[in-house]
Amino acid sequence: MKKAIVFISAAFIFFAHFAAYADEPAPGYKPPIVRVAVIKGVKDLILSVRGKVQIRPFQSDDILYEADSLAKSEASAQSWGVKIADMDFKFYGIRIIPSNEATIDIGKRSFRGEVDIIRQKDETLLVVNHIIVEDYLKGVLYHEVSHWWPIAVLEAQAIASRSFALYQAAANKNRDYDLETDVYSQVYGGATSERYRTNKAVVNTAGKVLMYKDKILPAYFHATCAGHTEDASVLWKTDLTPLKGVICGFCNRSPHFHWKKRILVKDIQKAIGIKNIKSISPKKFDSSGRIVALDIQTSEGKITEYSAKDFRQKLGGNTIKSAIFTVSIRLKRGKKYAYFEGAGWGHGVGMCQWGAFGMARKGHNAQDILKHYYPGADIEIYAE
Repeated sequence: MKKAIVFISAAFIFFAHFAAYADEPAPGYKPPIVRVAVIKGVKDLILSVRGKVQIRPFQSDDILYEADSLAKSEASAQSWGVKIADMDFKFYGIRIIPSNEATIDIGKRSFRGEVDIIRQKDETLLVVNHIIVEDYLKGVLYHEVSHWWPIAVLEAQAIASRSFALYQAAANKNRDYDLETDVYSQVYGGATSERYRTNKAVVNTAGKVLMYKDKILPAYFHATCAGHTEDASVLWKTDLTPLKGVICGFCNRSPHFHWKKRILVKDIQKAIGIKNIKSISPKKFDSSGRIVALDIQTSEGKITEYSAKDFRQKLGGNTIKSAIFTVSIRLKRGKKYAYFEGAGWGHGVGMCQWGAFGMARKGHNAQDILKHYYPGADIEIYAE
C-alpha cells in the first residue's frame, strides 16, 4: 500500500511538472515562415520525397510534376536550368512541395516544409528550405544545447533562437534566404535533428520572442562567457541595452571555461597575411576583459595593430575560442609556435549557454535566465 501511495505521489509530481511546461500558444499566433540556405555551391545532389509531391517553377503556381513520391534522384545545375533524374526543368529555379506529412530527403538529412532549388550564375545549386519557424527551431535546438539539459535551458534557448531567426528574416527579406546552417547563423539539421525534449521546449514556448522598445531583439548567444558577457557594440553595429553585457557567475562548470592551443607561427602568418612574426600581444581591452586589438611585431621591428575579432575569424572560432587569452611565442624542436591560454568559447554576446545551464541547476526558470542575460527585454508573443 505504501509503495502504491509513493508511486501515485511520484506520478502526480511528474505530471504536474509536465503540465507546468505545457503552455498553449496565444490565440491567433500564426507561425511565420523562414528561409534557410541548407546547401550552397554544389553542382549536384541526391534528393527524394517520401510522400505526395509537386514540382513548380520558382515563384509560380504552375505544376510541372506531380506524383505519389519522388524516388532517390540526382539533381544537377545546367546552363538552361535544373535537371532532376530524366526531367529537364528549364527555369532558373524550381520549388519542391511535399504533402503535409512528407519530408524531403537531401543527402543524409530530411527536411520539413518546401524546398527551392535555384541555379546560380556560376551553374551551382542553392537549396533553400522554406519552413515555419516552429519546425525550424525543432531542427536547431539539438545542435545548440544538449537535449538532456534542464527544460528551463531548452526553453530559454528556444525563445532566444526564435527571436534571432525572426530578426534575421526581417533583416534579409530582400535576399534569397534569411539564415544559413552554420555557427555564424544557427546550426540547423532539419527533421533529422529533432528530439523529444527539444521539440517539447519549442512547443512550450510557441510564438514567444524577446522584444525591446517594440522591436524584436537580435538575441545572440554563445557557449561560454567565462565570467562576463560582451557588449554587442564592440563587435557589430548593435547598440542595445539588453546586449550591453552582464556579469555571469554560472558557467564555471563548462568544459570550455579554460582552454589552451598551440599553433605554428607560419600558419598564423599565412592566415593573417603578416610575415616574420616575432611577438603577439594584447593592446586594447573592453569592459568585459576581452581583447579588442593586438600588437603584432615582426622581426624587422614593424608593429601592426590587428583587430582581435578579425584575428579570431582568420584563425577560426574553434581554434581561438574567445577573445580572452594570453599568447607567447617559443621555439620547439626548431619550429616556432604560438602558445595560447584562454577562457570561454564564442563571441560572448547575449545568453551564455553554460551559464544558463548553471542557472537552471540553481532552480531558475527560462524567464529568469532570459531576464538575466538580456536585461530590459520583454518576452512577448510574436506578431507580424
